[in-house]
Amino acid sequence: MGQKGNISGFEAPNRIVVVKWDSETGHQHVMDNPKYKDISKLLKASTSNIRVVKGTSEMFQSSKSDEDGRMYLIKMSYYKSNIQGRLDMLGDIGTKLAPYGFYTERMIMVNESIGFEKPDEFTIHFHDFVSQNVKLQNDAIAMKAIGEYNEKYLTQFVYLPLKLRR
Repeated sequence: MGQKGNISGFEAPNRIVVVKWDSETGHQHVMDNPKYKDISKLLKASTSNIRVVKGTSEMFQSSKSDEDGRMYLIKMSYYKSNIQGRLDMLGDIGTKLAPYGFYTERMIMVNESIGFEKPDEFTIHFHDFVSQNVKLQNDAIAMKAIGEYNEKYLTQFVYLPLKLRR
């Protein structure tokens, strides 16, 4: 686990859990379950600095790559109010990232956050293989395009590289 970005004082988490519910009431159903209430007491007693983000998600792209080889990257973003041209710029950046097996798997539009200021969105990306991230980091043109996008449209952001655990 690591991080890059411009959010000062943001501690890199040692664990991120993504949970998808089959219905809008799924979360509340679990919270009301007596078994969960007992387990949650143990969880809260054994952890610190828990941050929770709730939102709705959309599928953007997906790959048929081997999930064990993937390198996941979560980007937490806070946007400036000026969004004109943002999607066009993202499309241009996407063509620069394609050779590196870089996919946007899911975007989470944040409805609520607990423990920190509500971000505008979380985006979950992945490379088919970790080695592709190393190659991307060495592509000055692609990295410059990403930097220009972040500077033009974001006030704050952080990237959280993840290793998948089952």
